[in-house]
Amino acid sequence: MQADDMQWVVLKYGGTSVSTAETWRAIAERARQVLEQGCQVWICVSAITQVTNKLVAALVCAKR
Repeated sequence: MQADDMQWVVLKYGGTSVSTAETWRAIAERARQVLEQGCQVWICVSAITQVTNKLVAALVCAKR
């Protein structure tokens, strides 16, 4: 199977699921499983826990 024909699996993580080394090991294991199934994997990581809330609070303060 050529790379162009391979299915993509998108794994999206954020918040507490990216907050510790243990959770990153779990993400790596899941990606490994997807690759072993013959799929390509795309990992999307959003903000760690509380970062989005802190950014919003900073914007609110900046508008004052």
